[in-house]
Amino acid sequence: MDFKLEFPVAEQSKQICAIWEAGWHEAHDDILPASLRELRTTSSFSDRTIENLANTRIARDGTEVLGFSMVKKNELYQLYVSGHARGSGVAQSLIADAEDRIRLAGYRMAWLACAIGNDRAGQAIR
Repeated sequence: MDFKLEFPVAEQSKQICAIWEAGWHEAHDDILPASLRELRTTSSFSDRTIENLANTRIARDGTEVLGFSMVKKNELYQLYVSGHARGSGVAQSLIADAEDRIRLAGYRMAWLACAIGNDRAGQAIR
């Protein structure tokens, strides 16, 4: 799969939001309390996407966003890849890019928090 990494433009926020919402629910619905799932509405993902757009990098194939990463200081804050792009190298490229951005910001160590039971996320960073 051919793709390139770049900073997103505002018009891509809906695609980013859709990947984040679908991926979050897929990874967390069975392992987190219902009260937290109820807070994760489309609006909540949309608001957080827009708030973090300047800290986001996307993998893009043509006009389609395949995945994204968000960095906050030395944290890989969010990492999601669309279902059909998984296994294509998008996640690994986004992780390497996030590590580079963290390093260029002057940090010597990066970190990522995952919910216990989110096995796919744990495998992606090994």
